[in-house]
Amino acid sequence: MRLKMSINENTTLESILESSYGTITVLARHGLHSISCPSELYLPIKVVAESREIPVERLLEDLQKVIGENQA
Repeated sequence: MRLKMSINENTTLESILESSYGTITVLARHGLHSISCPSELYLPIKVVAESREIPVERLLEDLQKVIGENQA
């Protein structure tokens, strides 16, 4: 049985990317296009988003939606 992943502002970019294929689309839609930077993979999503002036709460909401849809 697969547990539903819950993300928050401290979840690393790597964990988010591994959670669901759909997260790549959500990240790109929010302006986070360069997700291949190795140093950012291990940072909390809050840090990555704030460095690009991306609203963290809205990004988290959209990511959680797509993760929930793919785990249902």
